[in-house]
Amino acid sequence: IKAVKNKEVYEIPNKPFNWFDRPPSVNRILGVKWIGNLLYPDVYDYNMEEEIKEFYDKFYHYQLSEEEIEELLKNSTRY
Repeated sequence: IKAVKNKEVYEIPNKPFNWFDRPPSVNRILGVKWIGNLLYPDVYDYNMEEEIKEFYDKFYHYQLSEEEIEELLKNSTRY
């Protein structure tokens, strides 16, 4: 498949829940920023690492480590 060959397939981050699909949750807020940044980085110019840290702190009262952020995004960003 052309998309796989060109490394244009991205895994939706999913911890603690999917950021885009199911179950419906506040993670969709982060999912909108993630997909906008991924597909239209010139329009949605977010520092996703900072956005993720802030989101998890506000909504889950959890301080993510750099390793946890890396794990969340490992298959979810452009190469």
